[in-house]
Amino acid sequence: MHPRNIYRQKPVYEQLAREYSDFANHVYRDEKGKVHIDYGDIGALRSLTQTLLKKDFHLNVQIPEQRLVPTLPMRLNYILWIEDLLEHCRLCYQIKAIDIGTGSCAIFPLLATTLNPEWRFIATEIDPINLDYANKNVQNNNLNNRITIYDNHNIDTIFKHLVQNCHFTFVMTNPPFFDDTFNDSFEDIATKPNGHKTSFHWRKMNSASTDEAICDGGELAFIKQIMDESFQTKKSIDLYTVMIGRKKTFLELKCLLKDMIENKTLASFAHTELCQGNTKRWALAWTFDDRYQLANSPKIIHLKSKPLIHYLNPNMKCCDYDIQSIGNFIENLLLNDLHIEQFQMIKLNKRIEFDIKSNEANWKNQRRKRREKLLQESMKTMHIDTDVFIATGKRPLDNDQNNGDGQNLKKFSQSNELCKVNLTYLLHCSLIIKRDKQDIVIKMETKEMSQNKSATYELLQYFKNKLT
Repeated sequence: MHPRNIYRQKPVYEQLAREYSDFANHVYRDEKGKVHIDYGDIGALRSLTQTLLKKDFHLNVQIPEQRLVPTLPMRLNYILWIEDLLEHCRLCYQIKAIDIGTGSCAIFPLLATTLNPEWRFIATEIDPINLDYANKNVQNNNLNNRITIYDNHNIDTIFKHLVQNCHFTFVMTNPPFFDDTFNDSFEDIATKPNGHKTSFHWRKMNSASTDEAICDGGELAFIKQIMDESFQTKKSIDLYTVMIGRKKTFLELKCLLKDMIENKTLASFAHTELCQGNTKRWALAWTFDDRYQLANSPKIIHLKSKPLIHYLNPNMKCCDYDIQSIGNFIENLLLNDLHIEQFQMIKLNKRIEFDIKSNEANWKNQRRKRREKLLQESMKTMHIDTDVFIATGKRPLDNDQNNGDGQNLKKFSQSNELCKVNLTYLLHCSLIIKRDKQDIVIKMETKEMSQNKSATYELLQYFKNKLT
């Protein structure tokens, strides 16, 4: 989390329950007497957000049912990063901002103006219920003179119609994740280290309205339209910022921005990673003004996760107990058992290093695959078409995205070859075989192009089973 985020220390639920009776209705005690909430219960999450806003920011907020419940720590991360950018650019006075898609509780404007009394906002929304609640929440907190809720319904543009003979300091938004087919994978949204998906995000998204969760082309197309409109408004807004939910989207957009810098159509851009527990988001900012050098702006620094280390059994039977033999054995597994061809193997003096990338989880369900192979072979001997007997796995993650390109972005998407290749992989990890005193160890780390950490854990378990 951001160093100024007050939720770096988790709220004490027992204390909250004693002080706020509504929240107390959603807590329970485990066998040791510790107080918890059910993160799969939308009512509990709604009560938690409302309680924290009241306790920590003195904001009285109502969030309707069937509408998105915002995660407070992550929203605060985003605001604090924008504060850092403004300080870096020396934009400290007469701050006027646009929040795109403010939601039912206008979370960004309410938090930002509470933390920064001199800031003013225009907050747009298209959902009628959200508009009603956002207006009420602004009025109930006496912020009418600093926050204006704007009905963007039946307007084709996202924000450029607001920038007519006006100047704004920044734009911010947390766009809908999913495209209109709702077939997006949840792999890169929230995954626990043990590989299990968190129910928190899926159930929370189930409380959202269609407008909050889904848009044509998903967040990639939405942000590309923001980029396209930014080419038309340019210096009328000092900084354009977005918070992104998918790593694949982030990498593709970062690639586009780099290309724009090289073509001198942008002045500079910045990016950072936002973390809340197991959940990651990414943020981008760009500007057309040469006065603001975003490339060397502050980033939120996170501690790197510890590498996975496994000590090999000296009495292993699969191969000789030496670095060279183990490296050759792993290379053979990657090629012939896992059918992974996208890896590099570097043999050094006292260790061997691998860089491994894959979009297929062939290390999963090894027993089932062996049974299917035996079944397939037996069916062949009976001259029976075996296709109907073989269980099908999940489809590989589709890397195609609705391009959603505006007129100004098409040339960058088409000309930049880097944006046409895979920007993320189901697995991207390093593997090092080396000695630790008298022992030989395998050290694995998740790399930057991996969609999550779980695939690295799974591959290590696969190697543990094989290296015996």
